[in-house]
Amino acid sequence: MTTAVIHDEGLGKPAEVKAAGWIAELDGRLGVAIAMALIVYAAVRGVFTAASTPFWYDELCTWIVARQPTVSAMYDALRHAADSNPPVFYLIERLSASLIKNEHIAFRLPSIAGFAIVLWCVFLVAKRRSNGTVGLVCTTAILMTTLYEPYATEARPYSLVAACIAFGLVCYQRAPATRWMLLLGISLALAEALHYYAIFSIAPFCAAEGAILLKTKQFRWKVWLALACSFLPLAVFWPLLMQFKAAFGAHMWSPPALGNITPIYGWFFHTGAAIGIGIAAALSAVLVLALLSPGTAPDPAAEPPSHELVLALVFLALPFIGFAGTKIGHGIMVNRYVLPGVLGMAMACGYLLQWSGSKSVAVFAVFVLFVVAFQERSFWVTHRGHLTAVHSPAEDLVRILNGLPRYRDLPVVISDGLDYLPIAHYASPEEARRFVSVVDPAASVTYQGNDILEKSLAILRSYTLLQVHDFPAFAAEHRTFLLYSRGGPFDWWPNRLVREGYALRAVVAEAGVRVYLVEMGAVRP
Repeated sequence: MTTAVIHDEGLGKPAEVKAAGWIAELDGRLGVAIAMALIVYAAVRGVFTAASTPFWYDELCTWIVARQPTVSAMYDALRHAADSNPPVFYLIERLSASLIKNEHIAFRLPSIAGFAIVLWCVFLVAKRRSNGTVGLVCTTAILMTTLYEPYATEARPYSLVAACIAFGLVCYQRAPATRWMLLLGISLALAEALHYYAIFSIAPFCAAEGAILLKTKQFRWKVWLALACSFLPLAVFWPLLMQFKAAFGAHMWSPPALGNITPIYGWFFHTGAAIGIGIAAALSAVLVLALLSPGTAPDPAAEPPSHELVLALVFLALPFIGFAGTKIGHGIMVNRYVLPGVLGMAMACGYLLQWSGSKSVAVFAVFVLFVVAFQERSFWVTHRGHLTAVHSPAEDLVRILNGLPRYRDLPVVISDGLDYLPIAHYASPEEARRFVSVVDPAASVTYQGNDILEKSLAILRSYTLLQVHDFPAFAAEHRTFLLYSRGGPFDWWPNRLVREGYALRAVVAEAGVRVYLVEMGAVRP
């Protein structure tokens, strides 16, 4: 069993020996057992979350593509820009769906498993450079991030990508051993095969290896070959990416903007931008100080190699790397695309705790445990009584329409496409035939600056049963209809209809919800 030397003034030798004892215990089987218990808990919690949460728009895109009748049909859907990820992700989802009957668990199980891998890898990385106590604290802190809630239980590739990158960190700590470099190449290639923007997470590894090259003049070709493997899926699936860009690139939703980057650090921890930036700045300062003043750690023998400090520092900068990459490539920039940046936070936190002494570690551990315990208690209290029951997004609308019997023969246009797809998915077949989404990409650009939902729904209707109609054709057939509006980010139809001369009369007005009776008036030519 390993021992640890604790440098903490005022503790005295007996306390120092005692602290070293329990830290040594956590370096052994006890620490592994606690880490495994934490992983099991997160997985069980993830299953309950998955079983009780309805799919939202993006997850339903996954559902539609993965459930195509054949793999070739699935590829054809991607070739026509039905969704934005490489085919490998949908193959994994397809396999998972074939194994589990409950679709909410089946399509989210890969993400649940991915998050479990993230936790284990963070524990190994932090423990290798510090001790079991720090490893457990860093692992538990991941439960405070958006990687856990909501992305550990979302039928999208973000958790799986983070798992591949986290395993890549474990492999890189063991470079340049051949076996581990083979695994590094596989893990990074798989990350890119799951999401195109995973390529940004390769930058920290390249920076770290570049630091070794500059410092030692040693070119570790096995490592560089492993890093180069990450570009293979990008090359293979490049035509699909270009098809997606051709379909949606003219009028992008969420184009990269520098002002949207710094708030990502707060978003990582479900907090405000100022707090997030403060955390990132403090951790970055510690890493820079360690790089500029090597050998200043309380225990120089435990000081991480300089290239690992560079690795963590560049991971902290991942939001800015994502911004630069999407700006150059004229792509979409969304917070969740740089979620692996959370791993940089965990690594930097581990190095800071290693240098802080046992008292600081204990204080931070208590803080993390308190926050996570409060968070988890809130979850179980909120979900008590409906841990396996999904609240249908169509339920509220059906209830409202049942109170409007005089309009039962009118079609119901769902104003916001983000609302329409979940409502159509969960509605009964009879109800779904009545619920409609109307699309007009040119008008969408005029009223909100992008046409992503209009084009997305127009494409998806070719691959599943949806009542999605081009607005001119729908308006020619239906001079009167109901319009369901919740004022969401893509809810622009009420404004457009009023401006174009339609008469809108609110027949239902509840908190955040409006149902309008729309009648064609003097429509402008």
